[in-house]
Amino acid sequence: AAGKSMDLVFDIVNKETRRPVENPVKKVFREGKVVGLADHTILLSKSGKEFDIEDSAAPIVADTGEAFGVVLVFRDITEKKLTEEETGRQKELMQLILGSVADGVVVADTKGKFLLFNAAAEQFLGVGAVDAAPDAWSKQYGTYHADGVTVFPSDELPLVRAIRGESVTGVEVFIRNANVPEGRLLSISGRPLRSEDGTLKGGVVVLHDITLQKRAQEALIQAKEQAERTSQFKDQFLSTMSHELRTPLNAVLGFSDLLADERYGPLNEKQRRYIDHIHTGGKHLLTLISDILDLSKIEAGRMELAMENLPVQSIFAEVLSVMHPLADKKLHVLSKSGDAGLAVRADATRLKQVLMNLLGNAIKFTPNGGRIELAARLDGGNVCLEVKDNGPGIPADEQRRIFEAFYRLRESGKKTEGTGLGLAITQRLVELHGGELKLSSQAGQGSSFYFSLPAVAPAQESLSRKIGSAPRSLRSPRILVIEDDRVTAQLIQSQLSSAGYEVTVCDEPNNALEIAAQLQPSAITLDIVMKPKNGWEVLTQLKRDPRTAQIPMIVVSIIDQPSMGALLGADEYLVKPVEKARLLDAIARHSRSVPSVRPPRPILVVEDDTATREFIAEMLSSQGYVVATAADGAQARAQVAASLPQLVILDMMLPEVSGFELLGEWRSSLRTAALPVFVLTSKDLTTEEQRYLRTHSEMLLQKQQPWHEALVKQLERVVSPGAVEKA
Repeated sequence: AAGKSMDLVFDIVNKETRRPVENPVKKVFREGKVVGLADHTILLSKSGKEFDIEDSAAPIVADTGEAFGVVLVFRDITEKKLTEEETGRQKELMQLILGSVADGVVVADTKGKFLLFNAAAEQFLGVGAVDAAPDAWSKQYGTYHADGVTVFPSDELPLVRAIRGESVTGVEVFIRNANVPEGRLLSISGRPLRSEDGTLKGGVVVLHDITLQKRAQEALIQAKEQAERTSQFKDQFLSTMSHELRTPLNAVLGFSDLLADERYGPLNEKQRRYIDHIHTGGKHLLTLISDILDLSKIEAGRMELAMENLPVQSIFAEVLSVMHPLADKKLHVLSKSGDAGLAVRADATRLKQVLMNLLGNAIKFTPNGGRIELAARLDGGNVCLEVKDNGPGIPADEQRRIFEAFYRLRESGKKTEGTGLGLAITQRLVELHGGELKLSSQAGQGSSFYFSLPAVAPAQESLSRKIGSAPRSLRSPRILVIEDDRVTAQLIQSQLSSAGYEVTVCDEPNNALEIAAQLQPSAITLDIVMKPKNGWEVLTQLKRDPRTAQIPMIVVSIIDQPSMGALLGADEYLVKPVEKARLLDAIARHSRSVPSVRPPRPILVVEDDTATREFIAEMLSSQGYVVATAADGAQARAQVAASLPQLVILDMMLPEVSGFELLGEWRSSLRTAALPVFVLTSKDLTTEEQRYLRTHSEMLLQKQQPWHEALVKQLERVVSPGAVEKA
C-alpha cells in the first residue's frame, strides 16, 4: 500500500482512545523494517467501515534492498462492532430492567462466579453478597430455614442446587442481615442455565419476598382461630345455658303439677292460686329462655336441621292435638284442609314449632268464637302451608315490623304479652328450610301467614321396629302384631307387653312375610282389613312359606269370618273388640312359650339434677311404676350391670360418665343391646347427635319442649304399670 493512498482512504486511530496515530506505512518506510503496532491501531474508512489491523506491518524490499511497499494485514470488523454495541445496549437495558424489579435475580456460572446480581438480590442477601461464593451465604449472610432458627445447609441452597443442574420451586428461606435486620421470608425458585445444545452453564434463581403475604396469612389464621374460639364459646354457652336454666325450671313446673293434683292433701283457695302463679310464671320463663336460646342458635349458625320426608296431614294432626286445649278456652273452631297425600321435606320438630307458633298467635289475637284453619295445597313443585284466621287483622304500619325480634303486636285496650320473639324465630326457621314466611292481612278480615316447602313423595310412617339391630332375649317370647291401624296396634302391643311378651309391630302388610321369617316369633296376630294387601293374602303367604308355616296365627279382626280363617290356616280367630284376657288366653294356648311370673323390674331414672330426678320418680310412682334412680353415669352403669331394669330414662349430660358413653356401652353388649332407653335431656343436640339417639334409643325427649305427658303416654305403650318380669 502506498502511503499517499492510505492517507486518502482511511483515518488511522488508536483502538481504545479513538485518537489519531502515526500511519504504520510511513513508519515502515521511514525505519525500513518491521514495525510493531502495540497501540492497537484500527483503520476507519471514509465510508464508515472499521478495520482491525494485525499487530505489525512489514516492508516489501526489492532485490536492490530498497523498500518499495508495505505489507499491512487488516480485517473488516464493522458488523462485529455493531453487534457488540447492540449486545452492550441490551445488557445495559437488561440490567436496568432487573434493577427495577422487586424480585431478586442472581445468575452464576458452574464455578460459582456471578454473571448477574440485581439490586433487589443484593438488598435481600446483604451488601457484599455478590463478593461471596453462593455456598458461603448461610454462614456470612444469615440464611435460615423458614422457621428462622435453623441454618440452611450450604449445599442445599437453591442457587447451589441450580448450579448443579437441579430445578427447585418455592423453597422458603428466612433471611436476616444488616440490610434487613428484622428479617425477610423469601420464596426462592431456581433453574439450571444451559446452552442451546444442553450444556450446563450455571444456574439462575429468583428471590420473591413473601413476608407481607405470610403475615397476612398468619393474620387470617389467627382471625379464624379467634372466630373458632368465639364460636366454641357460643356453643358452650348455649349448651350450658340450655341445661342449667331449663333443668331447674322443669323441676319447678313438674312439682307444681304434682301439688296441683292434690296427691298429698287438699289445697285451700290461696294455696291453689299460689301454685297457679308458680306454674304460669315458670311456663312463661321457660318459653322466654327457649326463645332466646333458639334465636341465639340461629344467629350463631348453630341451628341444625334433621331433614326428612314428612306427611303433612300427620304433622297437622300432631300440631292440632297440642293446640286444641288453648283454642277450646276461647271457643275457637280449629280445622285443617289439604290433600291426604301431600308430603314435604323438612325437620319435623322445627316444622311443628313453626306451625304451633303461628297457631298460637292466631288463637291469641282472634276474639272468642273465632275460626282458625291450618291448610295445605300443592303449588307447582312445592307445598304451600298456611295458617289463617278471621280475627281483626294486622294494621299495615305494623305488618312491616312484626317479624323483628322483641317487637310485640299491640292489642287495643289490652296489656301486651309475650316476648316478641315468636315470629322472629318462626321466620328464621322457615328461611333455614329455604322458604319465605309471608303475611296477607286486612283490617277486619283476618290474617294469613303462609310459606312453601319442597314437595316430596309421601313418607311411609312405620311402626315396625328395626329388626336385626338388637338380639332377642331368650327369656322373652316375641309376638309379631301385623296391624296397619296405629291405635289398634298400640293397644295390642300394650296388652301383650304388660303380660311379659316382647312385641314387634308390622304396619306394612307387604313386609309381613319377610319380617316374620326373620324374627321367627312365638305367635302372630293378624288383622284382615289392611292396605294395600289384605289379611287373607298375608295369611295365605305365611302358611305357604316353609319358613313361617309352623308359626301360630291368630286373626284379630272386625271381620266376623272364622270359617274362612280356619280354611286358610288360622289357629284362632278373634273378633274385635277383644278383651285383654281373651287375647292373652289365645296367645297362651298357641304360643310356643309363655312368660313366667317374677317380681316387677324397675324403671331406672338416670338424672344428675336432684329435683328433676325426684320429680320424675314421683311422677312415675304415682302412675304405679316401680322406679329406681341413679345420680350419675357411674351409678347407672353399676346398677344395670347388677340387674337389668325394664327401661332406662337417660339424661345425656351426666358427671363422670356421659349418657352417650352409657348408651354406646349398652348397645354394644349382648346382654343390654335390647334394653329400652328413653332419652330425656336439655342438651342442645347437633343433627348428628339427634340421628344417633333416634337410632339407638326408643324415644328422644327434650326438656325444652313439653315432655311430661309424652313420657307417660310412651311408657304406657312400652311398659305397663306393675308389669311383671319375664323369666
